[in-house]
Amino acid sequence: MESTIWIWLLICGFVPCFIPNGVLAITEHFDNTYCGTKGMVTNMKRIYIGGLFPLKGNRFHSVRGRSELEAARYALDLVNEQSSSDGFVLCMFHNDTECDTGIGADALFDQFYRKPPMKILLGCSCSEVSKHVATITQYWNVVMLSYASTSVALSKRELYPTFFRTVSPDTSQGSALGALLVHFNWTTVASLTYDIEFYSLAAREIINLIESTGVVEFATKASFVDDPGAELDKIKEQDRRIIIGTFGQKEARKVFCEAYRRGMHKSKYVWLLIGWYSKEWWRETDNIECTQQELMQATNNVFFIDSLNLGIEDKPSVSGLKPSEFETLFSNGSTRPISPHAPQTFDAIWTIYQTLRNTITVLGRNLSLSQEDTIDLLSKLNYKNNRQVRHILMQEMAKQSFDGVSGTVRFDGPDRLGTTRIRQKQGDGLATVALFFPEDGGYLDFTYPGCSPIKWPGRIPVDELTYVEKPLHVSSSALIVISVINGVGISVALAFLGFNIRFRNDKSIKMSSPNLNNCIVVGCILVYLSVILQGLHTEIVPVSSFVPLCTARAMLLASGFSLAFGSMFVKTYRVYHIVTHATSRGLGKRIMLRESILFAMVGGLLALDLIVFILWATLDPMYRQVTKTQSQVSEDETIAYIFTVESCSSNRAQIWLGVVYTYKGLLLLFGVFLAWETRKVKIPALNDSNYIALSVYNVVMLSVIAVAVSSLVKQPHLVTITFTLVTGCVVTMATATLALLFIPKVISVRSNHLGGDPISSSVGLETRGQTRRLIADESTELKENIYRWEVQNRAYKKECEKLEQKIAELEAKLLSLQNSEKINLRENRLSTIISESSDTSELLIDLPETIIDNYNGSPKTESPETCPLLERGDSGRHSIDSRQAPKENIYSLFCVQAKEKTSTNFCVNNTHVEIIYAADEEGDVSGSNDTKSTQCDCKTFDTKLIFSLHKNKNYYSKLQNSASPTLQTDKQKEEITELPSDMTDNDECILPEDTSEMEEELHKERKDLECKLVDLEETLLSS
Repeated sequence: MESTIWIWLLICGFVPCFIPNGVLAITEHFDNTYCGTKGMVTNMKRIYIGGLFPLKGNRFHSVRGRSELEAARYALDLVNEQSSSDGFVLCMFHNDTECDTGIGADALFDQFYRKPPMKILLGCSCSEVSKHVATITQYWNVVMLSYASTSVALSKRELYPTFFRTVSPDTSQGSALGALLVHFNWTTVASLTYDIEFYSLAAREIINLIESTGVVEFATKASFVDDPGAELDKIKEQDRRIIIGTFGQKEARKVFCEAYRRGMHKSKYVWLLIGWYSKEWWRETDNIECTQQELMQATNNVFFIDSLNLGIEDKPSVSGLKPSEFETLFSNGSTRPISPHAPQTFDAIWTIYQTLRNTITVLGRNLSLSQEDTIDLLSKLNYKNNRQVRHILMQEMAKQSFDGVSGTVRFDGPDRLGTTRIRQKQGDGLATVALFFPEDGGYLDFTYPGCSPIKWPGRIPVDELTYVEKPLHVSSSALIVISVINGVGISVALAFLGFNIRFRNDKSIKMSSPNLNNCIVVGCILVYLSVILQGLHTEIVPVSSFVPLCTARAMLLASGFSLAFGSMFVKTYRVYHIVTHATSRGLGKRIMLRESILFAMVGGLLALDLIVFILWATLDPMYRQVTKTQSQVSEDETIAYIFTVESCSSNRAQIWLGVVYTYKGLLLLFGVFLAWETRKVKIPALNDSNYIALSVYNVVMLSVIAVAVSSLVKQPHLVTITFTLVTGCVVTMATATLALLFIPKVISVRSNHLGGDPISSSVGLETRGQTRRLIADESTELKENIYRWEVQNRAYKKECEKLEQKIAELEAKLLSLQNSEKINLRENRLSTIISESSDTSELLIDLPETIIDNYNGSPKTESPETCPLLERGDSGRHSIDSRQAPKENIYSLFCVQAKEKTSTNFCVNNTHVEIIYAADEEGDVSGSNDTKSTQCDCKTFDTKLIFSLHKNKNYYSKLQNSASPTLQTDKQKEEITELPSDMTDNDECILPEDTSEMEEELHKERKDLECKLVDLEETLLSS
């Protein structure tokens, strides 16, 4: 089609220079010249203008074209009523372009060659036709004024130097669109364009104009030819919510039908359509698969951006008509429907009239001609000598500024500076919601009279999903409740502390280490304080104070735990120490666990906490960590809330927590061990094993619950519940510890004040007046006895094992010393002694000197209990250091009587005596006198003891009913000449026996073993 135009230009472009006007007028044509109702009958000079309108072809354009032609003729009627006073009549001949470039060019040349010379061309409606016609008119020196062409390409003055238009270009709608996008902060948008040149060019110019500001970005640029479904899927997949549509009404029905099926009509989407749309265009459902109701629903709240057709202010225009009057009068006599550009066409005629009138004035002034002569000259000018007049016409048209029915008419280059209207589909109609004025750089006015408020289905949509960080904190109500509970806990702890101090001298409190009880209370108070600090967050304290807060609450919790449970376990360890040392024999001095040692143990735990946290703060400082959880989209899908949870963390937090948990866990295990070992201590003031077991159980179980619940912090809406449950577990642990420790003591103190004695009661006694009596409870007494027996039995078994081991060691040493040589020497010595003392009646063997303490010169009869044995308490229980140190008056006596007799040993006056029988060759004791007694003298450090033995082996002197052998002085030994009356020759030698009764059989066995051990030691020493 463009080649056809250029051919016409080459062939006919210079024809006006050689063909006189009217030569082609003989060609048959339809005379469609119109000079108005008054101009048709006047004899005044006529000035002709041309007109191009789409009267046939496409129904959409033809209907508009006929309406625009009627608006032009209506304007001619009013113009010629005023122009008669100016001395000329304005006439217009028109042709049909059918909105086709070829037909439009043919119609233009028809006017060039078959019509009188025109000074200005009015047209065209379609932008494509206007572009081709404007390319031609510049060679014919004809100024062209369009009333409906909005293409931005026509704004290029270098291509179309003689072009003007009374309709605002699409770029003006682009400016209004850009201002609207910026106003609602829609900076990321998508465009959907019908892919033909008219729309694609407009869309490209609008996009470039808007993006040139650097504020708005067209992230998605989609175009379609037939089916817009694929492009809509692309836009939806990229989550573009603000969609700029550049297409006509027919294509709009397809687009919104597909958008309805994809749910792209919901509240989060905003559709902005550029261009004019007729009223109720959505009611037509031809060639689409959606119903009218669906299409109406899909187009609800859609925005339409187009030029304002009628003036905003209803005031008289240059024609004398108000915009409302024009609309009423024109609609009554015009073809329906009315073209949206009819007001612009009406104002275009008035623009031509104003331009011609001003040109006549300027031309007359320049040529010094009268108005009549100037009009005559202007009417006779042809296309050849019209160049200077064209220049004047363009200047005068560019200066135009008047109020028309479509608003103020003024130009910026080829384009009209018109007001842009923004409408919104509200219900079944379109409502104007804003106006864009191009003055002063352009601005939007939402409050101009006649503008309706914008209706949103919910909140104002956003261009993309807005991610808003929403910090999750413990609710104020929960924090207040937890703080009050902890306050009550601290008050109770302080009350227990006062009670413990007040009654620290009470028997029940004193035996339970009141100072350590105070440490337990202080530890629980620190735990309560750490819980209160746990609920503080950055909305309460500054961000700069959050990290010190993290360290403080961790230190308080750890220190409180160490103080509370460390003190409890340490005082239980003292009880454990007493019990274990009471059931074992220690040879060294007893080690007492004083309170200073116990406090040192607790201080060691606190020092360990301090060291760990100092190293933590130095090597791996804590910081405020903000953890983002999964986003939650609002109901209108405009905001995605990213919930954040602030916490204390460090780079190696897990390692440090593992260290803390490890030694705290070991502390709990140690407490469990102590509780198990002291579980049978019957004195309640000393035995906290049950309470420790319950406390440890509470700590373990509640810690497991707290860890499990803390994992719920990932659930945004459960942060308050999580905090409540976790802090509840900690508070329960502290409160249970206090209750288990102090409530029994409160009861015990109260019982003491009422006359009871919990200590006596625990051992089976009751106090009545000044007398203590056993409680007549057979079951209790039996249990106590069984318990004592079990303890004694375990002690005896351990001691017996040790003694047996010691005896075995001593016997081994003795055997090693008694070799064959020493035995022979001993036998020779004994033989010599026997032979030398054969004429005597006694055998004396000197013994090593020993010390006998407290000897008063006379023997003292002692019971076997006086032998250095292990002494026991009256109750039969073992006590620490119960072994008595053996006395130093131990010696041995060897009296030889008969070889076949074994040695005999016994105890007397805390002295150990051993007798060895050695017979002569005939088997009798040395000495022939039966009446004589064989005496064995033993010299000691300070005196001489004489043990009297009868020469006959069957006779051994002893006192009647005595458990000891006879101890005689020198005077007494001469008096012994005969056997006692209770002994005969047939009587065997009876050694002294211990006739005292022992309390228990185990006691006797132990004493015998002790004596045997001492005998072996002294024998080894004597040897």
